[in-house]
Amino acid sequence: MRYLTLLLTLWMAVNIQGQDHESVYVQVDYMKPHEGKTADYVAMEREVYKPIHRERIKSGEIVAWYLYEVRYPSGSGTEYNFCTVTVFADFANMNDNLEEYETIVLRAHPDKTLAEVDKYATDSRKLVRSEVFKSLAFVPERIENPAQSILLDYMKVEPARESHYLRMEERIWKPLHEERLKRGVIANWGLYELLFPGGLNHPYSHCTVTGFRGWEDIADSWPDDIWEAVHPEATQEDLEERAHEVRDLVSSQIWRLVDHVRIGDL
Repeated sequence: MRYLTLLLTLWMAVNIQGQDHESVYVQVDYMKPHEGKTADYVAMEREVYKPIHRERIKSGEIVAWYLYEVRYPSGSGTEYNFCTVTVFADFANMNDNLEEYETIVLRAHPDKTLAEVDKYATDSRKLVRSEVFKSLAFVPERIENPAQSILLDYMKVEPARESHYLRMEERIWKPLHEERLKRGVIANWGLYELLFPGGLNHPYSHCTVTGFRGWEDIADSWPDDIWEAVHPEATQEDLEERAHEVRDLVSSQIWRLVDHVRIGDL
């Protein structure tokens, strides 16, 4: 019970809802290029859709767009190999307006029709599924440059334990990530909750994303002394055991940044 008492004390110090964090909404589209068309798919995203997303940023609809290659898991049997991530400052902007979108497409490609643009996409890849997340916390609060590689941990949290899980992320893990950032072993970290699709049957409910400046940083991103330095009142084993009690780690993935466009790039 010693470690439980210590952690409960940490939890109650601050509620995550009280933090000064401006949420963003993130649409993740999971993609599977058609067999033999991976290069065509990447070219399509860069040459056809990236200019469209640039126009969406100019219009104020989105704030950023990213294209990632899924490095792990990998192989011919994987469900998807690429993901696009579109960031919205306002949830209302996620409501598609076909007429406005067609106007944006024509600004980006005055020589193409909306049907032609859609055909470029369907000819090169399958859209496996789409999800919407809401951000809950960032380290640092403002990210200057996108991470070149990211580690995603998908979590399953039961509704009855969600408040405990969020306080644990805020009071236990976020300070660890802040120290990792200070030491230069990570580029950023974020906590997200899944909005859609929802329900108890979905395999995960939350996701943490850790960014790295380079691929080589991923393997050595937890200095041996960081646990004691940040939380001298509890051991690493105590903290990890408590995490297992409030959430299940469903899967971990590593994505590599392929391309992007952000509001600060224009």
